[in-house]
Amino acid sequence: MVVVMVVMMVMVLVTVMVVVMVVVMVVMMVMLVTVMVVVMVAVVVVMMVMLVTVIVVVMVVVMMVMMVMLVTVIVVVVMVVMMVMLLVTVIVVVMVVVMVVMMVMVLVTVIVVVMVVMMVMVLVTVIVVMMVVVMVVMMVMLLVTVIVVMMVVVMVVMMVMVVVTVMVVMMVVVMVVMMVMLVTVIVVVVVMMVMLLVTVIVVMMVVVMVVMMDLEGNKREFEFVGLTPDTEFLGTIMICIPNLFRESAPYVCQVKTLPDRTWTYSFSSAFLFSMGFLVAGLCYLSYRYITKPPPPPSSLVSRGPGEGMGPGTPGSLSLLPPT
Repeated sequence: MVVVMVVMMVMVLVTVMVVVMVVVMVVMMVMLVTVMVVVMVAVVVVMMVMLVTVIVVVMVVVMMVMMVMLVTVIVVVVMVVMMVMLLVTVIVVVMVVVMVVMMVMVLVTVIVVVMVVMMVMVLVTVIVVMMVVVMVVMMVMLLVTVIVVMMVVVMVVMMVMVVVTVMVVMMVVVMVVMMVMLVTVIVVVVVMMVMLLVTVIVVMMVVVMVVMMDLEGNKREFEFVGLTPDTEFLGTIMICIPNLFRESAPYVCQVKTLPDRTWTYSFSSAFLFSMGFLVAGLCYLSYRYITKPPPPPSSLVSRGPGEGMGPGTPGSLSLLPPT
């Protein structure tokens, strides 16, 4: 019985030990499962926090990039607007300068034309006075000649024939000389007109070249306004951007302005125009009053054969008293 009791006690002890081991294993498994669940939950929470952090960082970066792009676009638009305003200002200033120059040229041209017209009027007046004096003198001489011819008929007829012959020769010579002078004046006028045309073409080419050179400049060219002609200047150039608070390094430059020769072109044009106008007036006056032969005086009448002379006379000049 003792053995049985020992065996039973051993069996109970073994059973208890087995139960304890099973309970311990169950507790360990429960604790392991709990730890695994906690670790997985922690991992999931960490991953979600990292994902949210990445999303927030990406959104912040995107917002910063968009703000930088917006600021860049605003700066570019402001610079473009400023450049357009500067270009419009330059164009307006150039147009105002061109209009002022044109008005000055028109005023100078009008003054020169008025002076030329006054000179032509004075010249015409002098010529008319001289012609009147010459006509009065000729009429007086003709009257004296008629009186002398009435006293001595034969001598006066001979003298009149000689005088008429000399006058005809002189008129022919004068007409030839005037024709030569007219041809010379026409040639001079043509040459001056050609020179004026060449001058105008050269001036237009120079203006076009200057405009093309001004429009085709590179980025290292700068424009200076209001400088004195034929003078050297020493200055510093610095490009500033007010919106970005940035400025470039200073650049020292030396500028020498060209002499202003615009007045020579205006004076040359006015002088050539006035000379052409004067020559044209002289040509007209020479053609109007010199090249045309004057009408014969009424006291010299040509008669045919048989009128006042004997039969068979080829013709004769008779002197009549003035009416």
